[in-house]
Amino acid sequence: MMLKYFFFLLISGIIIPFYSVSQVKVEGIVFVDKNKDGKYQQGEKLLKDVLISSGDTIVKTTRKGTYQLMVANGSSVFPVLPGNIGFNTQGISSRTFKFIDFASKESVIRHDFALIPVDNPTEFRVDVIGDVQVNDMDELHYAQQTVFSELMQNGDKDFTLFMGDLSNDNDSMLLKVRDCIASLPSISWSIVGNHDLTEAKPRSSEMFSQLLGTDVFAFFRGKACFIGLNNSKGYVPQPQIRFIRQLMQLLPKDILPVICQHIPLYSVSNRDEVLEAIGSRSCLVLSAHAHNISRHIWNKNINEWVVGAACGSWWVGEKDYRGIPSALQQCGAPRNYFQLFMNGTDYHLKFKGVDLDPSHQMNIWIKGQDVLDDSIAALSRLPEGLVVANIYAGSDSTKVEYSLNGSDWMLMSHTDMADPTVTRIIEWNSRKYYPTKYSKKIPLRKHNSPHIWTCKLPKLEEGSHIIKIRASDNYGLLPIEQSRIFYISKKVNK
Repeated sequence: MMLKYFFFLLISGIIIPFYSVSQVKVEGIVFVDKNKDGKYQQGEKLLKDVLISSGDTIVKTTRKGTYQLMVANGSSVFPVLPGNIGFNTQGISSRTFKFIDFASKESVIRHDFALIPVDNPTEFRVDVIGDVQVNDMDELHYAQQTVFSELMQNGDKDFTLFMGDLSNDNDSMLLKVRDCIASLPSISWSIVGNHDLTEAKPRSSEMFSQLLGTDVFAFFRGKACFIGLNNSKGYVPQPQIRFIRQLMQLLPKDILPVICQHIPLYSVSNRDEVLEAIGSRSCLVLSAHAHNISRHIWNKNINEWVVGAACGSWWVGEKDYRGIPSALQQCGAPRNYFQLFMNGTDYHLKFKGVDLDPSHQMNIWIKGQDVLDDSIAALSRLPEGLVVANIYAGSDSTKVEYSLNGSDWMLMSHTDMADPTVTRIIEWNSRKYYPTKYSKKIPLRKHNSPHIWTCKLPKLEEGSHIIKIRASDNYGLLPIEQSRIFYISKKVNK
């Protein structure tokens, strides 16, 4: 039976409806699909104590594997998959969830979950992809030729996690990007972003949930529980706050929660409520949305990584020999995603530039090495021999050191400045050198990058020299090291 709940405010004797929520009963069983036909057969094992949710209430299956749940229209019913149980499918796992649409007029909706045993390693890798954000067929081609082709090849990951904004306010592109994700050889999960909401007003995540199964989810893997939220309107709705609170109470103490959301906590209006719902547990938070890479330590337990964008700065900028825009991000990082390495409850993350060698973890700029920089006022004012290292995955808690020609390691200084490459592009834009024909202007501004370190070279002899830079911290950065060779001519250090 479909139920409708009404809430009222009594003001000056007038009864005013506050809001109403329609719900329907969903029931079914959870079982081990031994013959993998998707249907329950007599003798197949029924699974008890599996968590079932709608992104609000959580229930457990009974000893006979049954569940019942009251579910709001537009929600999805899903199991919180145990690490050793999964779906008999590749592609988008959440597409097997049950989206609730009252247009069917059913009084009770029946949905069974057919699961199979899977390996549950405690050590594994996840590719975390921010903002593909495809707007048209040209941009779909860019994404297919770059990030999707790359994800097709690096097959040693456990699963792929898309962090929202698959499309750019374009329903037809959302469908096409969904199909690209479904073609990947690994299992994938997707968060909804603010640009994935329906074009129609009022904008909602209903189409996203219909195409990808849900806009809220959770599943166990190894010693982690990945929790997908929908904060696409700039806040976490109350049903999801309740969902988080319940999960935190149900999670074993030796499990690390990994909150996966589109909009970073610094832009979430009820951030404090989210942090309170997480409580005192150690927690990793993954976010995207900003088209920048940044990191935020909210308290001693909660560590957030804002992972940048696979589309960079919205698929614009000067095109390379293949016709792919450079799309450098405001922080100076190239188009990218991250690789998350889990080992028990320990984790590390590593920057991965799209189409770039995995060793490329930073940009090393040295004043005096490019004569063109002398024509840019902001760069010409910098001291000769200044070394600027943009550690793409760095934070203000990262330790960065350099070694010159094999010397002992020396500290670099965290510096509040823009990446010189960004400064150069801004200048070329202002002089109308960019955009060239068939390219689009990249909208960079004079904003500082949060992950710049500097040092000053000593006076050096003329000739070639090698600088090595390394970075590490205690908040999840996989230790990195990179080298650059450079030449000192007689004019330098006079």
